[in-house]
Amino acid sequence: MHVSNRTSNQKHELLFERAIQLRRETIAAMKLRSISAVRRIADAQVSADAGVQVRSAGQTRILAISDYEGLRISREQVLRLEGFLIESVSSGAVLEDSWMKLFDIAILCQSIESEDAVRIARLLRRANPRIAILRVNPSQANMENCPPFDYEMDALAGPHGLLHALEVLGRQIANG
Repeated sequence: MHVSNRTSNQKHELLFERAIQLRRETIAAMKLRSISAVRRIADAQVSADAGVQVRSAGQTRILAISDYEGLRISREQVLRLEGFLIESVSSGAVLEDSWMKLFDIAILCQSIESEDAVRIARLLRRANPRIAILRVNPSQANMENCPPFDYEMDALAGPHGLLHALEVLGRQIANG
């Protein structure tokens, strides 16, 4: 009985930690909205100065999959403000092959259980072999060994980390 109570407490602690992570990311996303225009201008200047040919955000189509509505909405708003074309759905949505082929990048949120994220990633890859898949992980990200994901980031990296990951994936898409 004592072991069962400990396991129950651990589950509650994990749920509580996940809720705190989601709330922090939502708050950071709202803060990011206020500096979005300034960042876009600065990034355009840096890219022009460096002569880097990066696919523009407006050309990148993103499918964001999340089971937490508040996070899904705030992430969608931030990415739209950054100029991305974005569609957001829950992990339970029916994804048709023809629709999945329209996207360049898929973001699988930390609100999706690991097993479901792997299943969805394989479904996306089967329908669209060229799609880049980003996993926002609720625990420490494992960058070296993250199949079937192309990139995995720690949820605590927040919106800035997400935008960095999208920049990396955008360069990979642009280079072939």
